[in-house]
Amino acid sequence: MKNKSHMSWAWVIMIGFLTLGIIDFKFGILGFACMGAPIYHALRGRGKVHCRSYCPRGSLLGRFLEKVSLQKTLPKFMTTKKFKYALLGVMVTVFSISMFHAGLNYNRIAFSMFRFMTMSLAIGIIMGVVYKPRSWCVVCPMGTGSGLIQKQVGQVDVFGKLVPQSSKVPQPSAVVQINTKPSNKKAA
Repeated sequence: MKNKSHMSWAWVIMIGFLTLGIIDFKFGILGFACMGAPIYHALRGRGKVHCRSYCPRGSLLGRFLEKVSLQKTLPKFMTTKKFKYALLGVMVTVFSISMFHAGLNYNRIAFSMFRFMTMSLAIGIIMGVVYKPRSWCVVCPMGTGSGLIQKQVGQVDVFGKLVPQSSKVPQPSAVVQINTKPSNKKAA
């Protein structure tokens, strides 16, 4: 049986989040799970696995923008580290200011989170229509942040063990297969 990617259905989570947030913005607090998941995976040494396997926003953009996208390539400057780090800085600053103004008020925090998630989705949709559907994924601050965490923490090797960044992670093609069949040669 072939393993299906979570990306084939993860878009339902984003639609559910938006629907619940419209019904009652208090559900916006669930946005912390969406922001926390890539950080969790990166801290566990899995790098940007969330981006390619689990991200509800990426799944939604990829699934629904394919037919309406102009399929243009992102401008070169948007793919540079400088741009990605600047966008990460802007998003962290905006989010921090929003949380500061919300204080410790649950309703304000939930509304701020819902607004933040909705605005970043709107930007992702605009980018997906003008450029390729998952263009937001190229510049996504959570992906950039996960990559930075991966550089500091390290990465999980093919055996599931954490390899510090200074070590080289063995690739599946570099794994030596151990012969488990008994030898026919007699010991001398």
